[in-house]
Amino acid sequence: VSFSKGNCGEGCPDVALKECISSCTSDNDCPSGYLCKKSTKECLAEPSPLCTGASCVPVGIYVYDNGSETDDSFGLEIKDAFYGETPAGGGKKWTVPMVDGQTYEMLLYGIGVPDGIGTYAIELTDAVKIDGPSLSGSNLDDGMSFMWHIKAKK
Repeated sequence: VSFSKGNCGEGCPDVALKECISSCTSDNDCPSGYLCKKSTKECLAEPSPLCTGASCVPVGIYVYDNGSETDDSFGLEIKDAFYGETPAGGGKKWTVPMVDGQTYEMLLYGIGVPDGIGTYAIELTDAVKIDGPSLSGSNLDDGMSFMWHIKAKK
């Protein structure tokens, strides 16, 4: 198997994949099936589906910087899998199929908070029950994280 995107160049063998993808700055630097975790400059495998088929509940998750400076960036993980990061000062929406009635851990962490005031907000579809800290705040700074338990429901 060879990859030919970004830092891998042409014909990077999979045995050297870790070396090839150890310094990404965008998803385009990673091979197909990988996402760039810009905060650590590493390519991580796209998350495996939490659910497949008609019985899944599509859960919409929108994370954004809701401060007046709009300069913050955040990362999202669900069930220990990396889903991506928001652009600085912007937002990102994910639609994650989840098993009805199943509870998952959702982690949000600050990765680019230049002024030390990590202003975040999370919007979720009605298809979830959530337990954890507030879905918005101004205290999610670099290196900090908050965790919620989210439960898909039909």
